[in-house]
Amino acid sequence: METVYSFLGEVIGKYGNDRRIIAWDLWNEAAPQHRGCLEKMFAHARSPKPSQPLTACWEAFDLSDVITFHNYTQPGSPDRYHNQSGGSLEFLPELERALSYGRPVLCTECLARSEGNTFENFLPYFQKYEIGFYFWGLCAGSAQYHFPWNWPEGAPEPPNWFHCILYPDGTPYREKEIRLLRDFAAQKELVK
Repeated sequence: METVYSFLGEVIGKYGNDRRIIAWDLWNEAAPQHRGCLEKMFAHARSPKPSQPLTACWEAFDLSDVITFHNYTQPGSPDRYHNQSGGSLEFLPELERALSYGRPVLCTECLARSEGNTFENFLPYFQKYEIGFYFWGLCAGSAQYHFPWNWPEGAPEPPNWFHCILYPDGTPYREKEIRLLRDFAAQKELVK
């Protein structure tokens, strides 16, 4: 791991003040058994004093400058998934946990239409609690993010895409979603 820590310090040392980088996401979905590595990773990442915030999803909220979380469930639906630490991935409890640290919050994985995690369902909450977000797969293509988890290989394209909001030619998958994204600020009124 020392090679990884050294590499991390070198990269952040070189780009730690580059305005094109908005944050350093040091570890995706860290598990509790990786806590020691996470602490060392954050120490090495902070050493060159980057201007951008540091973060790691789930097991490093206390170390992170910006809290990042993932959620693919429908707000208000029963929990069907658990993160690696055994915590709930139910939408509202995960949101509350992320917000409890009093830091900026960014959802770095969302949009799972087949699970009920749709723009119509989560944007009102993200607006209400001032949560930034991004999602995998802008455009359907070779990465096949528009196919749901466990979609049979060779099966036709699903009628309800998982991720992605555009066809390869740039045409919206659902025009209504594009309008929602463009009018994101107005969504606050949907959540009381």
